[in-house]
Parts: sequence; structure tokens; C-alpha cells
Amino acid sequence: MGRMLGQRLLQEAKDDAGRLNLLFTLVASRKPNVAERVACMNLFSKLKKRYAGNAKDAEAYLSIGDSPRDIKLNAAEHAAWSQLAITVLASDVALWVY
Repeated sequence: MGRMLGQRLLQEAKDDAGRLNLLFTLVASRKPNVAERVACMNLFSKLKKRYAGNAKDAEAYLSIGDSPRDIKLNAAEHAAWSQLAITVLASDVALWVY
């Protein structure tokens, strides 16, 4: 689920701010507040750096699931957005809505 959500964010929004807004809109029906934006972008930055430095980990993370991934997408970015999406889905942001 997170992998496909990460893929959707990369395909439908043109920049990181737009991707984060889309993620929160899909999960919480609102844009992130300032604290959420800072926390999420800090986490995204760390994840992207980690996966950029280890392509095998990014590919391994993205290989999980039945649906094929869009191989045109940058693997490090895709893995980072996927993991951030899972984090938001598991947070109070999503739990309060559902």
C-alpha cells in the first residue's frame, strides 16, 4: 500500500511540497500543519539520503508487493516517499480520521 501511495505522490505532484500536501489530503483530508510539514520533510530527507546511498536497499524495499512498480521513477525517492506514506498512515493523523 505504501509503495503504491508513494508512486502516486511522485506521479501526481510536481515537487516535494505538493507531494506532502497530496499525502495529507488523501490521508487526512487536509494539508499538513507547520509542525507536521517540518517533521515529515526532515524524515523524508533522511530516508532519501539513506536510500540514495544504498540502491540495493531501495530496490529491496520497492520489490515487496504484487503490483509492479513504475521503474521510471527514481528508486531512492520512491522508497523514501513510500516509507513516509506508511509513517503518516500509521500516525494519529490517519487514526483520527478513520
